[in-house]
Amino acid sequence: MPKVSILTLSYNKGPFLAECLESVLAQTYPDWECIVVDDGSTDNTWEVAQAYAAKDPRIKAYHKENWGYAGLAATHNFALERASGALIAILDGDDLWPPERLAHQVPVHDDPEVVLSYGQFVFLTPEGHRPGATPPFRGSVPTSEFLKRLLVHQAECINVTLMMSRKALEAVGNFHQDGSNFADMPTNLRLAMLPGKVVYIPKTLGIWRQHAVQATRTVGAQVAEYNLMLCLRTLLDLPPEQRKAIGLEAADILRARYPMIADAYFAATRGALLRRDVNLARKLAHQLWFYGGPKRKLQALYARWAAPLGLTYEPILRLIDQAQGGMIRRNA
Repeated sequence: MPKVSILTLSYNKGPFLAECLESVLAQTYPDWECIVVDDGSTDNTWEVAQAYAAKDPRIKAYHKENWGYAGLAATHNFALERASGALIAILDGDDLWPPERLAHQVPVHDDPEVVLSYGQFVFLTPEGHRPGATPPFRGSVPTSEFLKRLLVHQAECINVTLMMSRKALEAVGNFHQDGSNFADMPTNLRLAMLPGKVVYIPKTLGIWRQHAVQATRTVGAQVAEYNLMLCLRTLLDLPPEQRKAIGLEAADILRARYPMIADAYFAATRGALLRRDVNLARKLAHQLWFYGGPKRKLQALYARWAAPLGLTYEPILRLIDQAQGGMIRRNA
């Protein structure tokens, strides 16, 4: 029985899946299995999955009909039912792991109190690599402290670096979705309410690919809004003594999450401008204005003016990039 079960879900990620699975095969830690689920793809995902299952018996390929965003938690649980490891890791079919990822992370879970662990990630964009967000702590923290951090900033804890105790996951009823388009935040919040520890490993454990058709880009703003509501509900549902111990008020969550939602709406507005979708760009700009601070409000005004003229953010971003001597960032 393998120590680690890797759940790799893929819907129309055929162009990236081979590279993803090669990064699994390159792991220096060998005691793993990879459960690849083709979620009803219409591209060559299934052919790629079968080819790699034939190449290495630790890779197991399954095909199912597509259940859409609403069925994402159920698809995770479909994979989990076919997994046998004591530790669960998630690697989406378009993402990558560095070779030492499992070697760095598995020993952390020798401590039975560790509910989950995660680490540094980098974005892989057409322009190159850039670092992702990091938390203000290193090493082990109580789950109660992690819950506080998760309520205001989940963006530093993403699937590509996450590893969970299967026992803990089963204790919360496996993966949950609660009406979201994704399963990570609803599930992680439940895990954070268990007794135990969470460990942050200050090493690069995952590479999160950014591309035009990925789910987090196409529905990211709606998910960010949903996560705000989910976090507020989670906080308000806590017993008064636990809420007092966490030291957060609803206003703290609003202050922390409004800029994240604005970032997501900026990215969506930028994409709409690039596609010359005037009506959508103006609609998204309205939301960008609502959630954004002064900088985002100026960007919203520009988008509403620029959309009918066929203009984009790109010339301005290139000027900023040249002035800063760095790479244009997606959430500039």
